[in-house]
Amino acid sequence: KLICYLSTQLEKDTNGSNPPCHHLTYQSVAIFQARFQSIKHCVKARGLSADPRASPSTTKGKMKLISPRSSSKSLKQFAKTKNTEALKTSLMFATLARTAAADSNVKDVEVKKVQEIMRRVASTECTAASINVAAKSHLFENMPLQQFVSRAAKCLSLDDRREVAQAIAEVCHADGRVSEMEAQYFNGIVASLQLSAAELMLHAA
Repeated sequence: KLICYLSTQLEKDTNGSNPPCHHLTYQSVAIFQARFQSIKHCVKARGLSADPRASPSTTKGKMKLISPRSSSKSLKQFAKTKNTEALKTSLMFATLARTAAADSNVKDVEVKKVQEIMRRVASTECTAASINVAAKSHLFENMPLQQFVSRAAKCLSLDDRREVAQAIAEVCHADGRVSEMEAQYFNGIVASLQLSAAELMLHAA
């Protein structure tokens, strides 16, 4: 319940529905992490995830939060299962959530676009809270996002990598404009996906 509460507060902070004194800052994130550690053993005892580095896991079309030690666990899991769909889903969720925060302002329309794409591409449901947490994953990640993207790209087909890039572009355009920071983020992820301009534009034969 505490995890759900903290995630809800994070979502409210992002949407601006909390009063100014409750706005999420780097200091409050540190407090969040400290509190998380203090209840970690209780959470584990109940068989739940205790890691805020949220990533999607699908169970009959529904999204739940797991503890991926961000991206590294997704890569280790892929090494065992060779499940490219699961890896693509994890990559898609991580990159789209961070796209929503690329201009430092996560908008409702961007969150809804991420939810729409995840339903369409991976048949999964993402909560707004899980997207908002993942959008701020740079505050506590143990593997930089672009490093994860670069390593995951080696395991995915051209079509999969192009689909991720096109989904990112959709989120960038969700609010009707593309900021300079969003453009820089997009270019960086496309480079990590090892896509050329021609590959990004043209359909595979």
